[in-house]
Amino acid sequence: GGINMQVFKSYFKILYKKKGSMLMYIGIFAGIIFGFILPNSGKTEDEYKSMKCKFAWFDYDHTEESEELFSYLDHAHKHAELKTDTTEAMQDSLFNRNTDCIVRIKKGYADHLDKEDLSDYIEIVAIPNRSKVELFEADVNKYISYLNAYFAAGYDRAEAAAQVDELFQTRTNVTMTTEGHGGKHSTRYTFFSYLGWILVVMMIEGVSPVLIVYDKKELRERIASSAYKYSNMTKEILLGTIVTGFLGCAVFAVGGCFVFRKEMFTVAGLGNLLNMVCYMFVAMALAFLASKIVRNEEGFSMIGNIVSLGMAFLSGIFVPMEFLGAGVIKLAHFLPAYWYVKVVDLLDYEAKIPSEAFVYMGIEVLFAAAIITIAIVIDRARNQRLVSS
Repeated sequence: GGINMQVFKSYFKILYKKKGSMLMYIGIFAGIIFGFILPNSGKTEDEYKSMKCKFAWFDYDHTEESEELFSYLDHAHKHAELKTDTTEAMQDSLFNRNTDCIVRIKKGYADHLDKEDLSDYIEIVAIPNRSKVELFEADVNKYISYLNAYFAAGYDRAEAAAQVDELFQTRTNVTMTTEGHGGKHSTRYTFFSYLGWILVVMMIEGVSPVLIVYDKKELRERIASSAYKYSNMTKEILLGTIVTGFLGCAVFAVGGCFVFRKEMFTVAGLGNLLNMVCYMFVAMALAFLASKIVRNEEGFSMIGNIVSLGMAFLSGIFVPMEFLGAGVIKLAHFLPAYWYVKVVDLLDYEAKIPSEAFVYMGIEVLFAAAIITIAIVIDRARNQRLVSS
């Protein structure tokens, strides 16, 4: 009856007093999502195309070599017609964004190809500080330096041009095939993978300080001498922690609906929510364990950051898994965050929930159970020590 839920009610009273740090982390997360991730999201192949530079071309060298440079640039960027290269025509074209830059190849370009510096023979007119143009200029310099490398290796001009062309074709193909899976992820993927970091630090810093209140020696002694069972207190605290976790999940689920409405109401969106709930059990278990190890509030901030950031860097949250070394990935298998990110990654490319995703979620729940068991063992040992002393 009434007495049974006293601890549960008092838990929420204390939590409310300490809500600041949890709200702070929700704010940090919102800042990252809306400040950095959303503005840079959806960098798909269209965006790759949008980084192509629109260039107008005026060739006064009229040689095979200048034509080869043109075909290389035409392949990598986008040729835009411009009738004449008078100053006025060029200014108008740049101002109206009909072109990003205008290239003039001067007479003597082919004769001086084996010189490192061709700035006298290639003139690029552009509005300064535009990233597309910088990319374009870098491509021109790369082409010249590749050619020179082949000249130095003893190739004649035709062979060198053919080699560079082949090199460029293969490089382009590689770029396009890795585009799908390698390093390009949806906004939903980034949102949920970053949650793996936020949930842990938020629960440790928000919930652990509430839990240590119930660890005070006087409180334990009073419980030991009353009719109220110590195990009941532990159950009510765990229940309070679980409710806190679900409330946290609800906040992020609503946030997810704001960030990408359509994607949340899909099977994969549901899978992500389920995965978040499984991982919330891990975060709650870590908060419970932290409250049994750390004895003061400052310690929670430190341990919360060490545990959450450590897992984030090793498990593919901050650095995508494809960029982590084999040794790191082996080590990451022993961290719950690794299995959480594996599910987020699986769901990024699927309309349905693959069966492995359920296996990985199960592993997360097992981690949570193991962490809680360790915390209870530590807790019982301390409780016996306190009661007997």
